[in-house]
Amino acid sequence: MTKARELADFVSAGNPLADGVISFSEIADGNISVTSGTIKLDGNYPVGTANVALGDGTLSSGSFSGNYNVAIGRQALLVNTSGSNNVAVGSNALDANTTGVYNSAIGDFSLSASTTGSYNVALGSDSLRNSTTASNNTAVGYQSMLDSTGPNNTALGYQALQTNSSGGTNSTAIGYQANRNNTSGSYNVAVGLQALLSNTTASGNTALGHEALRSNTTASDNTAVGRSAGFNSTGNSNTFVGRSSGTDMTTGSKNTILGRYSGNQGGLDIRTSSNNIVLSDGDGNPRVHVDSNGNLFTTAGQLRATGDNGLGVFATGQSITVADGATVNLSGGSSAQIICVGCGTTGTGAAFFANFNVTVSQIGGSATSISTTDSGTVDIAVFKSSGSNTVTFKNRSGGTKVYRISIFCGENGGVS
Repeated sequence: MTKARELADFVSAGNPLADGVISFSEIADGNISVTSGTIKLDGNYPVGTANVALGDGTLSSGSFSGNYNVAIGRQALLVNTSGSNNVAVGSNALDANTTGVYNSAIGDFSLSASTTGSYNVALGSDSLRNSTTASNNTAVGYQSMLDSTGPNNTALGYQALQTNSSGGTNSTAIGYQANRNNTSGSYNVAVGLQALLSNTTASGNTALGHEALRSNTTASDNTAVGRSAGFNSTGNSNTFVGRSSGTDMTTGSKNTILGRYSGNQGGLDIRTSSNNIVLSDGDGNPRVHVDSNGNLFTTAGQLRATGDNGLGVFATGQSITVADGATVNLSGGSSAQIICVGCGTTGTGAAFFANFNVTVSQIGGSATSISTTDSGTVDIAVFKSSGSNTVTFKNRSGGTKVYRISIFCGENGGVS
């Protein structure tokens, strides 16, 4: 029969109680009333003030002097000596603590190995189980921060920051297995199921979204926002924003992708390339690309800068087929324009200058099969009237041909 059972039977028999410590010599109306000291069932009675110990082996250190501790569960706060203001609920919760203070451990084996760590919160079985001296951690969830040894971390979710075994600090992991395999990486933020799952030693990463930066192991200073953003990336200093943004990127570093572009889509492959900027649409089609040399490409066809002094670049983006005798209106503004036309069928090409007050003049390119008037049998004819904003291209070759057209001008323009 346990002492708790004996005490219950004793109280029910109407025996008196003693002030301060429950004994079998004083009973009052079958109720237990303690005005000072410690309540303890089973084990040794500690010396400290206002402690509560319920369970076999709780607060059983022979040199105990701590105050204001609550230990509920088998061997909770088992060897605590001078540690104070701790709460341990669950079998072996905080059972190795000696001098640590202001810890809260709720769940079997939560903070079980902690000896001198302080100001920790562990909620869930095996949460912060193997932490020894680290302080200022918060772990909520089964096996969250199970092997963690570093301070100042926050983990919320099943096995979040589970492995953090080599002193990783100042990280936040929220979600099922978020940043689970981290060992020494610090200053990471992982929010979402398996976000930063494979990260081990890398630091300074931010992954927000389901499986964001999931495959990253040792690369640092990445930011991925969106479901599966940067999923396969192992490069450094990348920024991916959008659902599946950069999901096919591998070793490329220092890239910025805005939108759903995967890293290998729409004829643009930058998976292993670095220092790119890509702006894509909702389907992942790259619309603007700036490469590592600073060259700007627009696959959508037109780049516009409005205003009398702005630069506008207007292009077809893709090859266009023009029948014999057909025209394309190149509608520019009143500012000067440079027009480039190339014939993919014959290889003929030329650059033209046009202004509101003058007609068109050729400034470079092929010496033959080019005209600046609506006359002759030529591959390329570009012409306009003085005092007109409209520049016209015409195929006067006698057959259907394929062309590319670009315009550089000061204000509103286009290809139609």
